[in-house]
Amino acid sequence: MIEAQEREDLTPPASSVTVQAQNYTHPSTIQIRLDTQNILLNFEVYLRGSRLIVEEKDGEYINKEIPLGEALANKVGTQNLMNRLTLILNPSVVQGNYTEQFWRFEMAGIRKSIAISTMYNLYRWGVNEEHYKEICDSICTCIKAYLSRLKDNKERESFSNTLQSFERTTLGEQKKGFRLFGRSQQPAQT
Repeated sequence: MIEAQEREDLTPPASSVTVQAQNYTHPSTIQIRLDTQNILLNFEVYLRGSRLIVEEKDGEYINKEIPLGEALANKVGTQNLMNRLTLILNPSVVQGNYTEQFWRFEMAGIRKSIAISTMYNLYRWGVNEEHYKEICDSICTCIKAYLSRLKDNKERESFSNTLQSFERTTLGEQKKGFRLFGRSQQPAQT
């Protein structure tokens, strides 16, 4: 059993350390802001008209497709459109620094490219002509919202606020002699 005196010697010196990330409190804030998996998954469900789930049956895992509406593209079309989206909506992209003028130019180029490639592959990708404009507009709306984070370097600046921390250490009055590494060094008794 530890004596009361020894227990007191084991307590760390009176101090406090405060660490604060400006504007953010959760440690995975950057991960949440950069994660595009939910956006991409939702867009794939939109194009496919169904959601894939994994079920366990008799000890085996099988993929099951649950219909949620009409498919807007066949498998080849869905895969091609998703590849385009994935190339644009990814964590590396938000590290840019676009001026307003360049952002507008980039969005116009993306819209034109998606519209042309979708129209060119309309039948091969199984896209109904009635859904052509809707698909192009939806893709561009999604990309527009994501790429707007690149304007005037605001996204990168907000990362520095997320990562920036302020530390304050306050040392209190120490008890019973000099403490080295949290233990008290008692003067020798004669």
